[in-house]
Amino acid sequence: MQVVEKASALLTPANEDPTYEDQIPVDDNHRGMCQFASPEDETYKAATRSIKRLYESGGLVDIPSVYYTIPHAANPYFTGRNEIRQQLSDCLIFSRRERLQQRFLLYGMGGSGKTQICLKFTREFKHK
Repeated sequence: MQVVEKASALLTPANEDPTYEDQIPVDDNHRGMCQFASPEDETYKAATRSIKRLYESGGLVDIPSVYYTIPHAANPYFTGRNEIRQQLSDCLIFSRRERLQQRFLLYGMGGSGKTQICLKFTREFKHK
């Protein structure tokens, strides 16, 4: 059973042929595919070789960032939630400058605007 689509398994953008990386099939679920029994595990060895090859070839430098590929369109009529977006900014954007990893939990009832808050936030801070 395929858990991850090929486009998600590679760093190379979907419209380009992979030049720096290999696809390493793993017979496990999404959680277990990154957990190895030991450094002697064949999948671990293959992943390590691939990462070293990427690093040594400089391939990691030329791969464009796809962190800001936003698959949904924001609702143009969505307004408000400025306090929440400010908290997100304080926690995620400005803390990142201090090199601290931050997490932010956004929760609420279905239809309360969680997705729209995230969409508006990511568009606002896309280049920061």
